[in-house]
Amino acid sequence: NTIDYIISLSKNLYDLKCKKLVLPFYGKNTLSKKNILIMSRYIEQILKILKKKNIKLLIETNLSAVDYFKLKKCLKLKNFKLAFDTGNRVLYNKDLAQDIILLGNDIGHVHIKDKNILKTNVKLGTGLVNFKEVFKDFKFIKYKQSFTFETVRNKNPFLTAKNNVRFIKKLLK
Repeated sequence: NTIDYIISLSKNLYDLKCKKLVLPFYGKNTLSKKNILIMSRYIEQILKILKKKNIKLLIETNLSAVDYFKLKKCLKLKNFKLAFDTGNRVLYNKDLAQDIILLGNDIGHVHIKDKNILKTNVKLGTGLVNFKEVFKDFKFIKYKQSFTFETVRNKNPFLTAKNNVRFIKKLLK
């Protein structure tokens, strides 16, 4: 079913001129050190489908940098990168700076998110993510790819979005 869905989705993405597809590998499909070989077979099938439409796969996972590179080594096709989710990753590795430096050019997209110790999404800057360090490290690796806010909306989503942009712009100076 997943492969049929990816075929249909890739056609729609192509028609919309989308160049990237983020697939989260969590829950039943969590990528782990133990299942890299098994999951790499399925990912390879997805990569073949997306390559025909010139679409890059962005793998969202909490694999360590070392395990991500093991996965990369298993895959023949290279039309993929990592979707780096700040909020999810900080729950598994407090040192996001280390991950950013190690992963470097393999980061193809970033989800800007903050989480607290209860694993709940919270307002940017109030959780576990040290955004000042994170953006310093993105500058260091000369990251030029895309960002997406995956933040809480609060009572006034437009005001929250405006505050999020302001928060990030301060860090980018």
